[in-house]
Amino acid sequence: MNLESAVSALELPSIPPLRALVVEDEKLERDALVLLLRGFFPSLEIDEAGNVPEFERFARERPPDIVLLDISLPGGNGMLSLERLRREGLGAQVVVVTAYNTLANLARALEDEVASFLWKPVRAEALREAVEKCVHRRETEIRQAMRIKALEQRFKEALKELAEHGELLSASVEGVDDTECSPVRRAVAFIREEPGKASLEEAARHVGVSPGHLSRLFREEGVRFMDVLKDARMQRARTLLLSGASVRQAARESGYGNAAYFGLAFKKIFGIAPSTLRRRPVLSKENPGSSAERSQFV
Repeated sequence: MNLESAVSALELPSIPPLRALVVEDEKLERDALVLLLRGFFPSLEIDEAGNVPEFERFARERPPDIVLLDISLPGGNGMLSLERLRREGLGAQVVVVTAYNTLANLARALEDEVASFLWKPVRAEALREAVEKCVHRRETEIRQAMRIKALEQRFKEALKELAEHGELLSASVEGVDDTECSPVRRAVAFIREEPGKASLEEAARHVGVSPGHLSRLFREEGVRFMDVLKDARMQRARTLLLSGASVRQAARESGYGNAAYFGLAFKKIFGIAPSTLRRRPVLSKENPGSSAERSQFV
């Protein structure tokens, strides 16, 4: 049986329900979008956000598969927020909904891999077509991830059986498990090397899969890509601070363009402000990091 036949013959579990996040500050418009989505796609789990902080909180705490995003939002710019979340590992399909048709918006949308662009007022049929395309892409990524995981498992079982018959050393099996068979392990190694420059897109390119596929593989391992990346960045920032780097330098070199946001995130993890740690490095021995939040990979 060739590889294509083996892949086709795999019995895969059913795809879990997809999650959508509707980000719109006008409640009537948000309610209308949600109502249309429920009518067109009854199986979708739908969350709602009315401003940038809510958008970022939902994206980090309940990673969506599909995002309907208004550009103009209270508390910030929707596209800038999306760009920040992409760097942290958000792999969702995104449909931008806006009343502003500008070249700047279009250019930024292309950079952030936006799936579709809808103009207000949104036509029901246009919304259905855009989201249907996102659902198809996301389900394709999920099936691909499932097939690869199933093939990896079969490959491991075959290697183990051969090793038991003396045709391969068990050490060879362990080596394949840890490096060659796991895109997640290879992506984690990539993040460890350059956490300040790493992103979901770069890590996916490094291991040879799509960003959405890699994000899904991490979730199947019980951890989110953005959590692993954040942990690696914070550990790098802590090392930089203890070596005498300024807070701004530590933020920049660990991948945070906004020093204020970096300070809040750092304190949440380590229980101490980066400026305080820099002045009193001895405290690092008392609080080496939040082991409860540290990833199993980093």
